[in-house]
Amino acid sequence: MVAETELTSTGLIETPGLPARTAIPAETQAGLERLVRLRMRKCLVLLPKILGADNANAVHDLRVWSRRSQQVVAMLHPKPAPAVRKILRGLRQMRRSLSVWRDCDVLIHLLEERLRRVRNPEEKIAWEMVRDRAVRKRERQMRRARRSLAKSTLFTPAQDGKRLEDQILRQIDYADTDPRARLASSIAGAYERWRANLSRAGSSGDPADIHAFRIQTKRLRYRIELARDLGDRNTSAPLACLKRLQDRLGWWQDRYALAQLCAEALADPRFLFPHARAAAAMLKKLAGLRASQSDRIERLVAAIREGAESSALHDWSAGYCRAPRTGDEISSPGRNGSAKSPAHHAAEGTNGKAFDPELDAIDV
Repeated sequence: MVAETELTSTGLIETPGLPARTAIPAETQAGLERLVRLRMRKCLVLLPKILGADNANAVHDLRVWSRRSQQVVAMLHPKPAPAVRKILRGLRQMRRSLSVWRDCDVLIHLLEERLRRVRNPEEKIAWEMVRDRAVRKRERQMRRARRSLAKSTLFTPAQDGKRLEDQILRQIDYADTDPRARLASSIAGAYERWRANLSRAGSSGDPADIHAFRIQTKRLRYRIELARDLGDRNTSAPLACLKRLQDRLGWWQDRYALAQLCAEALADPRFLFPHARAAAAMLKKLAGLRASQSDRIERLVAAIREGAESSALHDWSAGYCRAPRTGDEISSPGRNGSAKSPAHHAAEGTNGKAFDPELDAIDV
């Protein structure tokens, strides 16, 4: 067995008593630990902005960074100890507590845009009523989310972030399973589930299946972002594919949620009876929008299904999950979390294909 001190010049770290094949590059270990600290600190920095102010951007950012933190911690701890399991549970609960608040922010923004375009006075009354309903719902959800976050003993503004980070890092067993191999396996599984959800959404057209496909798209994207942050130099094209797709699915989901909110509001007899004509005008508008949106999302999913196996995402996933993870292929991330050079981004952008040549032309 080679001693740890003899491996310093090679950049490998090895746990005494274990076979050499379990060693991982020191720069990869440093990169993983830096990611943990960066992502956990992002969450703790954003938390006071939510508890102390009405900040829609902070709500969105905290949900994003809690998911990113959860991804890296879960990868490093396939069998988490109780303390780590508590941190994972806290990240998940924090994100879920903000979910409806974030949905209301998006819906209010859409309703304000709609009100600026409406010229029919009766229809405007109906849209204002829906907007007011969304505002009241948001206020309730803000109070509920803040109560939930304030009860947490794990994530608080006064929390010592370093203590949480050390709890995560201290219990990592790099010799148990190479984190890079575990990430490749995780991406392979996420990609298979993505394909299965794509097939189901395309076959049924059911809004629940389309929403599930959207969620799986988000999960796959976060996993590939983690590969990028660990230095993989070929993620630009697949991430661009997933970003475009997530934006389009998000566009559809937001308007589907808006239609549901309108239906709930119009079902209120206190509004429906005195404002029957306004309700009728809104229902007519919603019927036309729903038909148009359904057609667009069906075309989008069909285009993705047709081009999935020739896409940059498919090619990258096949190569990354099949290739051995060597020290030369993975480098420590820079300050922005990516090891790419601008020249590599430019070169990669010319090679990666979207899911289908007509995907970007589908106006959703």
